[in-house]
Amino acid sequence: MWYQHVDGLEQPRPLTTAQLADELRRDVDGLTVANVYAPGQDLGKVIGDLVADEHVPHLAALRYKDTGLVKRADWEQVWDLQRQEDALPDEAAKREFRKSIPVPPKYTSTDFLKSSFWKHRGKLDGPKERFVSYAGASRDGDPSLLVGWDHREQAQALATLIVAREQEDGWADDRLLPLAAGLREVLPWVRQWHGEFDPEWGASPADIYDGFLAETTNRLHLTDEALTSWRPAKATRGRKAKA
Repeated sequence: MWYQHVDGLEQPRPLTTAQLADELRRDVDGLTVANVYAPGQDLGKVIGDLVADEHVPHLAALRYKDTGLVKRADWEQVWDLQRQEDALPDEAAKREFRKSIPVPPKYTSTDFLKSSFWKHRGKLDGPKERFVSYAGASRDGDPSLLVGWDHREQAQALATLIVAREQEDGWADDRLLPLAAGLREVLPWVRQWHGEFDPEWGASPADIYDGFLAETTNRLHLTDEALTSWRPAKATRGRKAKA
């Protein structure tokens, strides 16, 4: 259900909770369990409620408050230093370099935008969630949450979404920006774990996604600063009417 074949390759496909419900409506066992779990409720609502606290967004700006984003920047600096350490030629040099790497700050519950994100990530921000979510990336007309997940699959999902929303749905640059920012954010991990030549792909997956991101940002005139500084719009509260 979570995969489709594109050009002979099995590729991940994120689905909205509404699409998940449509898929499960064709599954007798799934319908039976849903009816036992929530008798008489619409399946789309049941799936949406189940997923609500089991996902964490793909992009740091959608996960953290400002305090958490500051800590995230410290962690990214440490990861860069650790990758430099990994590239050193011998163990002695690695041990010496390791002494210069600072200990990054731990997160607290107040650093996250939702308590459920904190529940899944904790003080070291280790991913334990069932789903990766792509808030704001669902097709127009489907307001339900888009969810999908290994770093390469996240990169593929984001690349696919960028192409689909731009070419099929006609989204403007400002709506595509957070998807491109998410791809930029996950690429160092793709490079770390999928940087070698893959015969099935005919290239390194990391090189493919790097090239795709470069082409996309050039075409949409998106700078690196625009990708790293993007933040979701602040929610506004309406004023109460005076008696």
